[in-house]
Amino acid sequence: MMPTAVSLDGAFLTHSQHMVKIPTKEAVDQFLPPYNPKVKLDPDNPVSIAPQATRTGSWR
Repeated sequence: MMPTAVSLDGAFLTHSQHMVKIPTKEAVDQFLPPYNPKVKLDPDNPVSIAPQATRTGSWR
């Protein structure tokens, strides 16, 4: 007997649909704490927040 149903679960999970209930904004606001980011991006004053290469480290 050949194992023919090995990939059946993967195809079923990736091609299936499931109904989801999206909560109201009020319910989400009651559940989550207020969002106050430590760093806010400003398009008028762009900055680099974690450069991968600096002039002193790799531009020698």
